[in-house]
Amino acid sequence: MFLEVLSNSYWLIDLSIGEILKRMKIQTEDDWIAYLKKKTENHKKWNRALLIGDDGAVISQKSHKRMVLCSDTLVEGIHFDLNHISWKDLGWKSLAVNLSDIAAMGATPLGSLLNISTPKKYFGDHLKDFLHGYLKLSSDHKVSLLGGDTTGSPHSLFISVTVLGEVSPKKIKTRSMANPGDLICVTGPLGDSHAGLVIQSFKNESLSEGEFREAIHLSHRREDIPSLSSVIKKSLLSAHYRPIPRVEEGIWLGRQSSVTSMMDLSDGLAKDLTRLCHSSEVRAQIDGQQIPISKALKAFAQDCKKNPLELALFGGEDYELLFTCKEKSFSSLQLRFQKKFKKSLFALGKILPSKKQGPLLEWLHLSPNILAPKPFEHF
Repeated sequence: MFLEVLSNSYWLIDLSIGEILKRMKIQTEDDWIAYLKKKTENHKKWNRALLIGDDGAVISQKSHKRMVLCSDTLVEGIHFDLNHISWKDLGWKSLAVNLSDIAAMGATPLGSLLNISTPKKYFGDHLKDFLHGYLKLSSDHKVSLLGGDTTGSPHSLFISVTVLGEVSPKKIKTRSMANPGDLICVTGPLGDSHAGLVIQSFKNESLSEGEFREAIHLSHRREDIPSLSSVIKKSLLSAHYRPIPRVEEGIWLGRQSSVTSMMDLSDGLAKDLTRLCHSSEVRAQIDGQQIPISKALKAFAQDCKKNPLELALFGGEDYELLFTCKEKSFSSLQLRFQKKFKKSLFALGKILPSKKQGPLLEWLHLSPNILAPKPFEHF
C-alpha cells in the first residue's frame, strides 16, 4: 500500500510538470530560455557541465582527452522545407548531422549548443515540437544541451548546432591517414535517404530550391510516381528525415588500431570519398557490385526503373561512416563488429597510390551512365 501511494504521488508530480511545460507560452527569448531550462534539468547527470542559465557553459575535461568541435547550419528553403518535414523531425535531424560528424572523429559527444533565428510565426508549439525531437536524440546519446542563442528572423528559420566531444589523442580518426592497400568500408547501406527525398517530392508539388536542385540530379518524371508499399515508403522517408548517427559505431571504430581514417557520408559516396582521397593524397578503386543497397531501395529503384547505385553514389545524407582499414585486419574487425552491433561492415574497394595524372576514383562494374550525375552542392 505504501509503495502504491508513492507511485501515484510520483505520477501526479510528473503530470503537473508536463502540464506546466505544455502550457508555457513562448513569446520572448526569456520564455524560450525558461522552457529550455525546465526541459534539460536531467542533463546535469550526463556530464561534468554547468548548463543553461549562465553566460557560458563550463565543461570539466579529463587532462588526457582532446576536445572535438563540430558545427552545422540548416537554412529554411535551402536544406529543409517545413511543408515537408515535421518540427520534431527537424529537431532530431539538426542534432543528428552534428553527432554524425563527432562519430566520424571517433569521439564521444558530451554536449551541444543550439542557435536559432526564427520568425515570430514559429513561436509557441512549433519550437516545442522542435525541441522534443532535438532532446529525444540528445537523451538517446546522453548529450547535454549546454546553451546557445535565440534571435528573431524576418522571414526564414535558421538553425545552427555545435556539438562538443572528447577523444583520446591516439584514438582520433581523420580523413588524412588512409594508406595504399587499405580497404575502403562503410557501416551500412547507401542511398535510402535520397529515395526518401524523392518520395516526399511526389507527395508535395512544391519543393524548396535546395531540395529541388538535389532531386533533379536523380530526377524522375511525374508519371513515374512510385507505387510502393507503405512499409517501404516509411522506411525510406525515415532514413531521410530521422537519420541515425552512428555514434557508438564511431567510438568503437575509433578505438581500433587497424582503422586508419574515417569520415561520415553526408554528400554521397562519390563526393565524400573524393575528399578523403584528396586529404590522404591517395586514389581509390571501388567495386560497384560491393556497394550495399537495402531491400527498400532495390524495391524503390525497380518501381522507378532506376539503377539503385545511382542514388547510393550521389544521393547524400546517408550519415553512415566511411572508413579505411588494414586489409589483413578486416576479417577480425568484421567479426567483432557483428558481435557487438548485430550488423555487418561492408568493404567496397581499396586505396591505391597517388598518380600525377588521372582520376582519383576508379570504378569497377559500373556503367558510364551511372557516373554522369553530379552530387548536391550546399550553395
